Amino acid sequence: MQGLTIAIDDFGTGYSSLADLKSFPIDILKIDRTFICDIISYANDASITRAIITMANNLDLKVFANGVESEEQLRFLQQLYCYGHQGFYFSRPLSAKESEQLLEKSSSL
Repeated sequence: MQGLTIAIDDFGTGYSSLADLKSFPIDILKIDRTFICDIISYANDASITRAIITMANNLDLKVFANGVESEEQLRFLQQLYCYGHQGFYFSRPLSAKESEQLLEKSSSL
């Protein structure tokens, strides 16, 4: 499809399924924050996250991690070739005005 990107949000929870990866032309997997928040302290969460990222990379999908809150989590994800991240480590939620100001500031750099 041209001009359209399909992402599965909160992958690993709810209605997301491995069958979706086979059935739809998926471009991006967004790993649910419930796996990310404890990847440093719980081996099971780290293993699940590692498996999702490895699978997505092998399927040539982009991988994003939701809920990154620390530098340790970020480094762990980067080592696994997960380069899309969002979470409080980067910014707290911003109002529309604050977002606009941040974009203006970054575009002037």
